[in-house]
Amino acid sequence: MLSENKKLPTLEELKGKYQPEELKDLTDEDILKIFEGVETVWDYNPTQIELGGLTLDRYRNKVEYFKRYGIDDDTFAGDLFSLFLLRGNENKAEYYFNLIEDKEYKEILEIKKLPFDLVR
Repeated sequence: MLSENKKLPTLEELKGKYQPEELKDLTDEDILKIFEGVETVWDYNPTQIELGGLTLDRYRNKVEYFKRYGIDDDTFAGDLFSLFLLRGNENKAEYYFNLIEDKEYKEILEIKKLPFDLVR
């Protein structure tokens, strides 16, 4: 648990050096403060079926998700891409796909788009 006197780190201070296991000592409230404004699938009220399709059903909430991934903008965008692809919102899916910087990860996600491309 973080001391009351200690200032919480900002996302910018943590990027590139903060590992998920370091979040274990923080309270849920601290984690939500640090990640305030970070968009994830949890902001879109995913159903259990959608979470299962995204293989995120093992996480009960946004805090558990952050504890697992730490700061990983590509993972967050990739999961949002997959969620909106599942929902059939291709424009929003494409928006999140374009936010992903890791080329190898984008190639993997590109495969998810194939079934949707075939029915167009």
